[in-house]
Amino acid sequence: PILISGLGRYEYGIWVTIGQMAAFLLVADLGVANSIGRLVAKYDAIKSTDQKNKIYSTSLAILILVMIVIVAFSLMFLNYIPEGLGIKNEYKDIVVTVFIIMLINVSLSFPLRIGRGLLQAVHRFDTIDIILTIIKILQLIFIFILFYFYDMSLINLALLISVTNISADLIIFIKSYRAHKGINFNFKFISKISAKEIFSMGGASVLLSTSGVLTNQGFIFLVSFILGVMYAPLLSVPVLLLLPIGALIGKI
Repeated sequence: PILISGLGRYEYGIWVTIGQMAAFLLVADLGVANSIGRLVAKYDAIKSTDQKNKIYSTSLAILILVMIVIVAFSLMFLNYIPEGLGIKNEYKDIVVTVFIIMLINVSLSFPLRIGRGLLQAVHRFDTIDIILTIIKILQLIFIFILFYFYDMSLINLALLISVTNISADLIIFIKSYRAHKGINFNFKFISKISAKEIFSMGGASVLLSTSGVLTNQGFIFLVSFILGVMYAPLLSVPVLLLLPIGALIGKI
């Protein structure tokens, strides 16, 4: 409600649509982020530091490569995004700027997401949850400040969300690195065998992530693409309200 009031229905539709596009890009991690936790835990159990470093180094190399490919691919089609979504002329430059900001957010998250897997390997789910909860609270506070005291614009909102998200991923990454004192990145540890092991472990999670994105975000993006961004809030608001409720019910 705050975002709709602050941005207006049309700008909020733009924000939701670009957010769904960013969610699609996150699927491109190929399941690596989910694989690393299980594989590192496996080699921790048998105290194989070399294998653990191979998994870490190979995963980081894969995600950096994915980051480069995603950035290159997105920049190729950057100027076609406003046209494809039927954006009004006065908003085209804003849409491109917001998409670039969100692209930086998503791109940096690829290598940094390894931190979550490393913390999961030592069962520090609490650390991840605490950091993410604090960041979400800070985001809400800053959104209130933007709404009541400053300009609630798309660019300001994109900067706020991106900076706080990257900060959360960076803090988690640093915490994970400290939790695995013997782990180090080295080019000599990058291994084809480790890559096969990572992709083999991550295949199922890719399918689950892709189906989840298509189910939750796909319909919203489809509405924006076919009917226009003005209509995105009609579907996004109920979805965003129902998803947390569904997750809560699932935990009961």
